[in-house]
Amino acid sequence: GVDDEHLLILDLYAEQNPMWDKLVANNKSFIWCMLHNFGGQRDLHGDLPTISSAPLYALAAAKGLMAGTGTTMEAIEQNPVAYELMNEMGFRSGAIDMKEWLHDYALRRYNGTADGIQAGWDTLLTAAYQRGFSWDANWIGMHSPAFDMSFDTSQDPTGIVNALRSFLQAAEGISAPNHPFRYDIVDVTRQVLSNFFFDVHSGLTAAWTECPLDWIGCSENVNRHISLLSQIFVDMESVLSTDINYLLGHWLEEAKQMAQNDDERILYEFNARNQITLWGPDGNINDYAAKCWAGLVGDYYANRWRIFFDTIKTAISQKNPNPDMDGMNERLIQWGRDWDSQTNLYPSQPSGDTIAISNGILNTYSPSPSAFFSQFTSMAPTSPSAILRTVWTRDIGHISLLCRLNSKCQGFTSDGRLLSDVSSLVQTSGVDTYGRL
Repeated sequence: GVDDEHLLILDLYAEQNPMWDKLVANNKSFIWCMLHNFGGQRDLHGDLPTISSAPLYALAAAKGLMAGTGTTMEAIEQNPVAYELMNEMGFRSGAIDMKEWLHDYALRRYNGTADGIQAGWDTLLTAAYQRGFSWDANWIGMHSPAFDMSFDTSQDPTGIVNALRSFLQAAEGISAPNHPFRYDIVDVTRQVLSNFFFDVHSGLTAAWTECPLDWIGCSENVNRHISLLSQIFVDMESVLSTDINYLLGHWLEEAKQMAQNDDERILYEFNARNQITLWGPDGNINDYAAKCWAGLVGDYYANRWRIFFDTIKTAISQKNPNPDMDGMNERLIQWGRDWDSQTNLYPSQPSGDTIAISNGILNTYSPSPSAFFSQFTSMAPTSPSAILRTVWTRDIGHISLLCRLNSKCQGFTSDGRLLSDVSSLVQTSGVDTYGRL
C-alpha cells in the first residue's frame, strides 16, 4: 500500500457528501473538492452558502491534513457563479458575506452595474443558489416524455421570475455588447420556461386522468395543455438561439473539425450526437448528458414530445384509457437512433436579440390577469372541494395562464390553488382570490 506521506485523497463531492472527517480520523491528507455537476445538467444550482463556508470549516478542523481545494465536475459550462466562488476558496481565510460577494462578482462579470442587477442576484441567491445538484432538476422537456415525471421543486420558481424581471429592467443600463450579461439572461429565461413547463405538464397529466369521465371535455383541456407545451419548445428554442453557448450547431461543428477525412467526420458527428442523446445504441444511459441547446430543443426534444402528444390524442380519439406507452417508448428510441445518424446542419452562430426575446417571453408567460380575472383582496374560498389542484408557481401571471387552460377553472388563489368555484369567499389574511370575469 501507499504510506500516508505519499497519499493524497480527493474528497470528491465534499459540498454535498463530505468524507473528509473520516479521512482526518484515519490521518489521511485530502483535497476538499466541489463536484457540483453530472452530465452537464444546466439547471440553476449550486449551494453558494455551503461552498463559501464548508472548505473553511474543514480547514480549521482538519488538523493540518487538508492540502487544498479543487473542482471535480463532469462538465463546467454551466452555473459559472459556482465555479467563480469555488476557485476563490483556496485563497480565502475568513467568512464571506454572500450578498456583498455577489455584488462584486456582478460588477466584475458585467464590467459595471445598473439598477436591478443587485436585486436580481440577491433573489437568485435565495431562489436557486442554496441547493446542490439533483438528478430531478433538469428540464423535463429534455427527457423522454411520460405522464408522471419527477422534478425537483426545492427552488423558488416565483423568485426566479422576479430575478429575470430585475435583470431585464437593468438591461438598458448595461453597456452593449455584453456577452456575460446576455449569457445570464438566456440562462435565467431558460429556467423560467423550464419551471413553467413542469406546471403545465402537471396540468396535462391531471386533464388526462379525467378523460374516462368525459372524453369530449377532456380532449379540449388536453389539447390546450399540449398547445402550450409545444409553444414553450418554440420559445425556448428562440431564446437559446441568441447565444453561441447554447447552440447544438456549435458543438457539432467543433466535433467535425477534429476529423482528418470524411469517414472520421461522419463518425465524430455521430458520437457528438449520441453522447448528448441516447449515449449508447439503445438509450443505455439515455439523456444522461442532455443539453438545453437550440437545435436539440426545436428538433430532437420537440419531435420526441410530439410522439407523446400524438399517442395521447390517438388514445382520446379511440376512447382508450390505456394508451400504448410501450410502443411509444420504442418509437422514441428509434427516433433517437435515426437522429443520431443524421448529418443535417444546425446554426453555429447566434441569431436574434436576447433582451427583446426574453422580454417577450416574460410578457407572454407572466401576463397581467386583469383582462380575464377580477381580484378579491384578502379573500379565500370556503370550500376545500372547490380546489382542482395546487400548482407550484406563485407568480400571479403564471397561475392565471394555468387556470385559463382548464375549462373547469373559475378562478385561483395567490397561493397557487386552481378553483372550480369562487362564489363563496371569506376574509383571509395573506391570500387573494381571482375569479373569471
